[in-house]
Amino acid sequence: MRTACYAFIGLWVLALMGGCASREDIVVLENRLYNQQRQIQQFKEELGLFKNQLNARAEQVEKRMESAQQPLLENQANSLSEIETVKSRLQAVQGRL
Repeated sequence: MRTACYAFIGLWVLALMGGCASREDIVVLENRLYNQQRQIQQFKEELGLFKNQLNARAEQVEKRMESAQQPLLENQANSLSEIETVKSRLQAVQGRL
């Protein structure tokens, strides 16, 4: 982006100086400016694609983590239930003694 600005400023300076720059030089600078702007646009488009790919992969990883975590959460719930059952049985046994 800076390069495009510098090229634009350069064109302005050349225009202000009048006949100091040849028409060919101005055409060359305009072509460079156009090419740089086109490259910047291509980079922006590629960046957008990469962002979309990154977001899609992040969603996939999140889904995998959730699916891997689900059995662990179920086991934890079952274990807590069993612990509570054992506690109540121990209390019942202690009450009998």
